[in-house]
Amino acid sequence: MRIIPAFILFAVINTSFAEDINPDDSAIYQAALKTILNHEQPAHFAVWSQTINAATILTPRVPRHAPENQFVDALHGLPPALQKQLLTEQRAPLLKFDSAVAFLDQEALLKAAPDLVAVGFSKIVYDRQHNALLYAEVCLGKNEAVCGGEGYWFVQSGGAWKLKQHAYLFGGSTPPFWRLGLAN
Repeated sequence: MRIIPAFILFAVINTSFAEDINPDDSAIYQAALKTILNHEQPAHFAVWSQTINAATILTPRVPRHAPENQFVDALHGLPPALQKQLLTEQRAPLLKFDSAVAFLDQEALLKAAPDLVAVGFSKIVYDRQHNALLYAEVCLGKNEAVCGGEGYWFVQSGGAWKLKQHAYLFGGSTPPFWRLGLAN
């Protein structure tokens, strides 16, 4: 686990721990965050204390980004009902899924150091066939940031959630998810 600077730890707004989070949600968020951190290998990172809503996910972010069907186009075989469900979700507080991770609110992200990698997650949506879909966005910067959107399709097998497919949906210079959230 990476060491998080003390100023970030004091900026953490959500101080509750994972006691109220669904164990399935916790396992999926942790697996997605691990994948992100293994790829990005940031010196410092934090997770946004809110979920990314449908309006933000549906905002075209870079040239040729067509978000309406990005999940079913990139995650081949994904049940379309999962994408449809995800694209109706509203913003909500993100419950802490790991007590070792800094969860920052929008104000703290706006004041954070420029080298902080910010991770935002959507709510996780599930279907009855043991599928789950999660959207994540990873940004470095504050105003015009270098961001990437990612889709994670998990399946439940033997009682555990396993990553079936992961796809990069967009990447480039764009306003970060928490700035788009100002209007949503």
